Amino acid sequence: MGVSTDVWRARIGTFTHPTRPPGNSCRKLYVNGNGLSLILRLALVSMILMSGDVETNPGPNQNSQQYQEKRRTRQTTLFSSNTSAENENFEIVDVIRELRNLNTDLSKKMDKMAGDLNKKIDDLAADIRNVKDELKDVREDTARLAEDNKALNDHISSLTNELDAMKGQMKRDNLIFKGLAQDGNETWEETETKVKTFITNNLGLDGDAIEFDRVHRLSNARMRPQPIIAKFARYQQRKSVFDAAKNLKGTDYKITEDFTKRVRDIRRKLGRHLQTAREQGKRAFLSFDKLKIEGTTYVYDSERDDIRPLQRKGLNER
Repeated sequence: MGVSTDVWRARIGTFTHPTRPPGNSCRKLYVNGNGLSLILRLALVSMILMSGDVETNPGPNQNSQQYQEKRRTRQTTLFSSNTSAENENFEIVDVIRELRNLNTDLSKKMDKMAGDLNKKIDDLAADIRNVKDELKDVREDTARLAEDNKALNDHISSLTNELDAMKGQMKRDNLIFKGLAQDGNETWEETETKVKTFITNNLGLDGDAIEFDRVHRLSNARMRPQPIIAKFARYQQRKSVFDAAKNLKGTDYKITEDFTKRVRDIRRKLGRHLQTAREQGKRAFLSFDKLKIEGTTYVYDSERDDIRPLQRKGLNER
């Protein structure tokens, strides 16, 4: 059943030749309705057909056996592909689930480890605080002990100085004679006689007029003449003998004062400063446990191991 001419024209539109306006040489093409779109489609189809590479009915025979076989093959392939994809999706889901479970377990373990670590840190911090408190107590106790020890040392030093002063006071009337010959088992009377004779012959004094409380050797050794310690009954006689001892310079005899061990140690340390001062041409001499240089009195400073000027007179200064 065909299409009438009127219907065809209605579909493709109509062409008219309008009258040309005066002075205008251009012609216009008028198309009604949708005719232009249909014309373009027809022209495109005509061009494709004229190329010779397109069949007028390219579609396959859907009822043929070959077509049905290909269709089943494509469906089988597509189903297999879908099945493989679904299996792969299932495997990915399983992996993701395992990873999530692993992450959950790991998070729990990490939380537990963090909790344990925090507890250990708290315990350690508590132990450190306890140690600090104990150390503070120990330091306070040590400080108190140090103060007590210092006070005790000061007290002992004070007692030692007092005892040394008492010993020195007891020894202040003594003189020690060195170089006098020693004869066998010498008695005290024989020793006193030797001292009196020595004073008369070597010091120019009347030895028989000297009064002693006691005279004896410091030791009974026979290897060499032992020093003689003589305790004078009168301090003025002791002073006269000691002042005359300067006449013994250049001889084998020597007279010294009797000092305590503390004073002897101090005088030995002051001795090197005495020698230095004399080498510099200064007037210097030892007086008990002090050193006098050009009228200035110095004492030994054990902390500095050096001498320092005396700030004030001590009880034991002589």
